[in-house]
Amino acid sequence: MIALTLLSALGLASLAASHGTHAAGSSDSLLRSLNDPSLHWAEKHLLSEHHISNYDAGAFFTLHDFNQDKHLTKDEILRLYGSPSDATVSEKIWNWVTETIDRDHDDVISFPEWMVWSRRGGVLQDFGTGVGHHGDDEQEYEIHHFEEYHSGDKEDGSDMVMHQEDLDHLKIHEKVEAEELKAKQLESVQINLANIPMKFRVKV
Repeated sequence: MIALTLLSALGLASLAASHGTHAAGSSDSLLRSLNDPSLHWAEKHLLSEHHISNYDAGAFFTLHDFNQDKHLTKDEILRLYGSPSDATVSEKIWNWVTETIDRDHDDVISFPEWMVWSRRGGVLQDFGTGVGHHGDDEQEYEIHHFEEYHSGDKEDGSDMVMHQEDLDHLKIHEKVEAEELKAKQLESVQINLANIPMKFRVKV
């Protein structure tokens, strides 16, 4: 992945953390769009999370049908909303979705149910959970930082201005790599049977 390649190539020694040096253009434009009162929540979600500016109900369903079974389950709906940690909020969201869209009361939202509701003007409500981050840490970094501030950087990283988000992202990768290396080292350790007391040995 290009983001990780650039970060690794530069190294921590050359990093300078400063939000003041962020490129403003694309970020400011996105912020203005997200604050547009004419956009409903799903449109803002598409803009922020997927960089898609045109809302299509059918495509939105398919995009968030994560297991591609033609149904939206409770887990998928909550993931769409960013997997709220507050159980009360999660239940509020799911109860509203089922009461509003689930016509046959089978506790899932089928594609036909979604399309009938959408064609009647139905749109997802804003429950105050934000725009709905539903990717893993790597995807969130790519979408919300790297693509906004580094998409125009040279591939060799020579003109890349580093921010705190880049530092934090690199540290996460370094931690994972260190843990993987430690695990490999432990796996390679030879066990000396002579050092194991007899009472702990199992006869086979």
